[in-house]
Amino acid sequence: MDYESLPGEFESKVIQDLTERLAELKREHSRLSTTFNADYPRVKEIQSQIEEIAAAIQEQRKDAAGRVTNGYLAAVRRENLVRQALHQEQNK
Repeated sequence: MDYESLPGEFESKVIQDLTERLAELKREHSRLSTTFNADYPRVKEIQSQIEEIAAAIQEQRKDAAGRVTNGYLAAVRRENLVRQALHQEQNK
């Protein structure tokens, strides 16, 4: 599933902070890459951090999607219970 397509209201403060940090690291990586190759220790370190943060963002978005799904399913169950109760009352 593409968790990046979640509406903005599901973006938590954690995701926002991670996204900002990711952008900073990408800028630094780009800056260093103009001078150094991919084997340069600092470039490798930044690339590793980029990958870790990108994975953390993906995991946070996956968790947010799960919460949305669980909330929806709970609402559907409540609606079904209300319908059943209403149907029972109407058939008395």
